Amino acid sequence: MKTYKKYIVGAAVLSVAVLTGCKDKMRELNTNPDLISETLPEYMFGGATKNWGWFSNGWARNRAGAIGSTMQVSVYNGSSGSYVNPTDWSGGGVGSGSFSEFYSRYYAGGSSTGCRNLNSLCSYIAGPNMDAADKPRYMDIYAIARLLQMHEAWTIFTNFGAMVFHEAFQIRDGITFPSYDVYTKESGIYKQLDDSVKMCIEQLSTPIREDAVALGAQDGFYGFTYTTKETGGTTWTVNTPEVQRGRWLKFATTLRLKMAVSMRNVDPDFYQKVLGEVRQQIAANPNALMSEVQDGCQFVLPDDWYDKNENNQLSFWYGMPVSFVNSMKQVDDPRLPLVANMNYCDTSLNAWYKFVATYYPDSLQMKWVYDKETNTWAQKSWGGILDLGNVFMGQTSNPGNSGETFNPGTLLKGMSLTVTVHHPQWQNPNQAGISAAEKAAREAANAKLTSATMLNHFTGQMEVTKYDGDETVWEGSNGELSSSFRIASGLQSRHYLLNTGGGGWTGPSWDYDNDQPAVTNIKMVTKVLPYAEHCFLMALICNYDGGTIGSKDAEGWYYEGIRASMQETVEDAERVYVKICTNSDFPTVAGVNADADGSNKRLYKIDYDGADYTDYITNPKIAFTGSTDEKTNKIMIQMWLANWQKPENTWFYYKLTGYPVTVKYNWETPNGEADLPTTLGFEQPYNSEGQMMVFPRRVVTPQPQVENMPKWYEMQSALEAQTNPAYAPHGWNDNSGRVFWDIVEPAGLAN
Repeated sequence: MKTYKKYIVGAAVLSVAVLTGCKDKMRELNTNPDLISETLPEYMFGGATKNWGWFSNGWARNRAGAIGSTMQVSVYNGSSGSYVNPTDWSGGGVGSGSFSEFYSRYYAGGSSTGCRNLNSLCSYIAGPNMDAADKPRYMDIYAIARLLQMHEAWTIFTNFGAMVFHEAFQIRDGITFPSYDVYTKESGIYKQLDDSVKMCIEQLSTPIREDAVALGAQDGFYGFTYTTKETGGTTWTVNTPEVQRGRWLKFATTLRLKMAVSMRNVDPDFYQKVLGEVRQQIAANPNALMSEVQDGCQFVLPDDWYDKNENNQLSFWYGMPVSFVNSMKQVDDPRLPLVANMNYCDTSLNAWYKFVATYYPDSLQMKWVYDKETNTWAQKSWGGILDLGNVFMGQTSNPGNSGETFNPGTLLKGMSLTVTVHHPQWQNPNQAGISAAEKAAREAANAKLTSATMLNHFTGQMEVTKYDGDETVWEGSNGELSSSFRIASGLQSRHYLLNTGGGGWTGPSWDYDNDQPAVTNIKMVTKVLPYAEHCFLMALICNYDGGTIGSKDAEGWYYEGIRASMQETVEDAERVYVKICTNSDFPTVAGVNADADGSNKRLYKIDYDGADYTDYITNPKIAFTGSTDEKTNKIMIQMWLANWQKPENTWFYYKLTGYPVTVKYNWETPNGEADLPTTLGFEQPYNSEGQMMVFPRRVVTPQPQVENMPKWYEMQSALEAQTNPAYAPHGWNDNSGRVFWDIVEPAGLAN
């Protein structure tokens, strides 16, 4: 009992110094009728976190167009990522539609998800309205709520450099216009955040009380153990209090290390102190360390909170970047078919592609292109990019290519390709030099064309042409047919949207309106701190500082991270019914869900404990060899490829380490994909003048209501005065500026 009494005192002291002021919040509870003091804390927790990480309908799309495109896990059709232009230091904004929501959520209250409600929950437990005899029973819930609040506060401080923190949530105590806290080494806020997380770890490390209140099913993070099914869907089992509590402890341990490693370059003594304490903690209690995929933190969204159908906005307009797809294809990464949607370069996927490939295969090999310099037309090769079975291709993310036009011999830009073909007896009515009478005669003849007999290039036989089984395809066509098929791989959008049907692309890999399971069977999640990320973080720390964490060194954690990422990718695909993974009716695509000759069709899975994993890690580009910097780059390549659902994490580690490397992708690719770089990494962005652009490094703190603008300007002035690193080297809107901890330069071009 003394342990709990001591903890309660400590928690109150910590709240005064670090969080919101326990005594202040006690007065708020006594005087504010809006606060619910009769609701059980476990239900308060469920309400405070009900849609964690999913801010609104369209959120997935907004993030894909902001931090997702900058971190090159998504790209808007024909567009590029957001980077800082060194000519005027403009661009690079990733706040709108992405990080701004993280900031807003921290202060959300009432019926909204947010840290205001988590803070109220903690204040209720620590305050006078709860019976003193009940307080110890609820201290685990207190610790869990504080962990989430500290995770959000650290995320904001790390990326924005300032926020209303100490004076947050105190408007009813006379603080109408709260001051901002500026994140600096001198302020020591990072130490206060660590103290809070450490105290939560201490609480969750104590023996569980027999009468402790557990969150149970109110905990959307660790309340359930799941088992995914081969044909799609998931079985969920409510965890015992011991399992639930133990996983929160593991999350807290990883969070503490992640927060500490950000200080490695600016306060190495503090970093080493935390690292030493965590190693001692793990030595005393090995169960405090994540060790399996289900230890990773993700939030299971309720059935009614995410996009069920947004008219294909995500799957239609967004695609996969060339850097991401090429980095996977270079090493035969088995995760690719579950992360990216196939294009239509296969006869099993699209009727128009099949028609062209069957009767007009030359149209997939060559194209007539007009040369503006010579004023002549010439045939140019597609370089094999439209060949049968090349179903994964990414688009350029480089702003320097924004003024270019996609043609044979260039990088892919845009979603689709329009191909026009003509009846073998068609006559060009617009041919130069013919008379009006001849033009009319040709038009009349073309109008009579109703069928065609042509060579089927797959069977070698002459036959009446058929389009999707229809022999009347030429009727009314005037001898000319034209249509488009998708050539750019899209996001595997089932991970982001319950249903991507309702318009735009249709077909087996895109349309989920048909043959879809009941919506209640599809559970969407938002990632918070996955196990694979934990593994790569441990690998990074051991690679930098040597030794082991738990039983693994840098190499062991690196390989475990790859294996875990493969497992997470399969389980995520099964949970949301990705068709190639779960539906046996998905078409046969040779070399993907069947052998190279099209035989042995199967559901696409990854053997993450067997051959797929072994073949991947023995690839020289993946194997954990080389110098410390080379190993850091390999770890960060994997962090990037694993965090395709959480690009915010990739951004943090890129700023921390300077890796992965960037790679120059030449616009001209006369030999198609053979001219793509063989080095794994980000596509280096350039401006239209050929200057290297800069990855953004921070987000400007959103402006408050007009009455508090003086405090906002005061905060911005303090940040503007920051040097080495400069927060605003060329003004407030220069997103190449940095928060104080961010001092590592990018590794730069690798080719």
